[in-house]
Amino acid sequence: MDNGAIKLQKYAGMWRNKSQRHKNKAENLGLTLSWSSLSVYLVKKSTSFLKTKITTKKLVNNVTGVAKAGTLTAVMGASGAGKTTLLSALAQRNNGGLVVEGDVRVNGKAIGSKIRKISAFLYQKDMFTPTLTVYEHMIFYARLKLDRRLSKAEVNDKVFEILRQVGLLNVAHRQIGTSGDHFQIFLSGGERRRLSFATELLSDPDLFFCDEVTSGLDSYSTLNLISTMKQMATDHQKTIICAIHQPSSEILDIFDSIVIMAESRTAFIGNAKETIQFLKTQGYECPMNYNPADFFIKILAVTPDDEQNSHKRIKRICDAYVSSDSAQSMDGFIHDELTNYSAPKLNLADFKPTNWLTRFLLLTFRLEVDILRNRSYLSFRLIQKLLVGLMMGSLYSGSITKDQPGIQALEGFFFSLAIQNVVAPVFSTVNKFQKQFPLFLREYEDGLVSSLQFYTAMCLAWFPITVLESLLVTAPFYILAGAYISLGIFVDTLYVTSITAVLSLLCGMSFSAIIDSYEICTFVLGELLNLTNITAGFYMSLRTVPIYLKLFETISWQRSLMELLSIFHIQGSTVFSCTNSTGLELPCLSTGEQVLDQYGYSTSNFTRDFVSIYLLEMGSASRRYGVLLWGVAESSAV
Repeated sequence: MDNGAIKLQKYAGMWRNKSQRHKNKAENLGLTLSWSSLSVYLVKKSTSFLKTKITTKKLVNNVTGVAKAGTLTAVMGASGAGKTTLLSALAQRNNGGLVVEGDVRVNGKAIGSKIRKISAFLYQKDMFTPTLTVYEHMIFYARLKLDRRLSKAEVNDKVFEILRQVGLLNVAHRQIGTSGDHFQIFLSGGERRRLSFATELLSDPDLFFCDEVTSGLDSYSTLNLISTMKQMATDHQKTIICAIHQPSSEILDIFDSIVIMAESRTAFIGNAKETIQFLKTQGYECPMNYNPADFFIKILAVTPDDEQNSHKRIKRICDAYVSSDSAQSMDGFIHDELTNYSAPKLNLADFKPTNWLTRFLLLTFRLEVDILRNRSYLSFRLIQKLLVGLMMGSLYSGSITKDQPGIQALEGFFFSLAIQNVVAPVFSTVNKFQKQFPLFLREYEDGLVSSLQFYTAMCLAWFPITVLESLLVTAPFYILAGAYISLGIFVDTLYVTSITAVLSLLCGMSFSAIIDSYEICTFVLGELLNLTNITAGFYMSLRTVPIYLKLFETISWQRSLMELLSIFHIQGSTVFSCTNSTGLELPCLSTGEQVLDQYGYSTSNFTRDFVSIYLLEMGSASRRYGVLLWGVAESSAV
């Protein structure tokens, strides 16, 4: 253990001796979760030519159960039995496209979506920002989840104590990384799973849902984690429900109750011994020295070469459970809870969440750290922009002259400048939204962030990088090409190219928000940019654009940029020579007004072009935010 870890170990001990004034555990009687006649349906809409087809599939079929306060409950079953769907329905999380029917109550009360505020949900798939360290990740979520009245020292104490509990204190300052990283020391799969568990412990929930909590853990780590959860449930009256595949017999005995799912129905609810006894009454006796969990799955799974008999066996067992004494006793308990149980009040008001601005700043900081710490990628992008600017500038060097070929070279220079500030930002940012959206959606479902906070944070985080890239490609390109006239025009050029690059950034993100597929998104964007490039005034004069392309001319921000650059550099110029040494027949354009007219540009459009760029930016931003709201609504719909 290094010195840093030793200091953290000592510091973590302080939390155990502090009084938790924000939550009085002595008076906590715990939460009992019950569900009755619960069914979950998956509704899919498929649209063909002039016809919409709706299909429905039942994922959970009329199940009833209870998880008492202070108990650790396992939800078991074969793959596809409905374990994850049941947990999601009970916790009201990750229910996109699902319709839930039935009654779910906490301490005898139906609280609806408020269950999210008093519970935590450990998802099956771990999601992190890979460039953060373990400590930074925990502090980020602590600031989002904990009461804002807690001092910085109290937040740190709690973070270190939780890291100690899950065995991550020694790696507190290690970057999380991704599962595919092999060349640097990052967290292992088991450590990542424990970090997900530690993240949910921050809010100190009384009700805890865990989906495949042991994924990626070895047997020893699994035993330690389940034992920790059992101690939490017993000592602090927690109600913990875990979906788990096939635990060892030692781990199975730790659970107070087991919910066996089979083909979307409940096969049995009770402890391990009661489950073994029930199956024995149905004619299925667990052999000696055989793992009961393996036996349960074997009996209640569909055998591929004997599906018909398997379905009959599972139906017979599930039907027998419905009429069993265990099921009747549970129904009686739920009924008593509804009528006689004196439940403690769910105190949801005595909590001061983090304010809107702090959440926004935390999101922006995390995104900015992720960008800056990805040094190789960021350095490559910046160096690439600089080299492209130098290379393009050297190609145009000496070609921008005060004659007819120079006019064509100048317009070609403007078009190349537009391409570098439009096409590159669009395609380099098209997948940024898609990369961040799954993590945002999870945080949104947990009530940690809003759509507006995520959207504005994404824009703000990438804004300086986009502007810097635009400056790196434009400045050397402009100077080496010999287009410099005055400092004022040079600054104006840097300004309009920068805002055009920002517009391209917003456009790329908005399309990636609309279209999930990266391949389809890039194809659609490519075709759109082809049309807006054609109507930019370089390939054809704007005076000759056919009427069916006028719409693309209107929305072409390349045209707005090229027209502004042409006005900056050509307006009022009267020194263009009509000499032509190329041997080609070229028109004689001796004044700046003639040049602008040749390409269909006009000085009267100066204000319109600026307004057009800003309106397009606002439109792209609004479209992306609207699509984001729609996507969240679709993904979170119940």
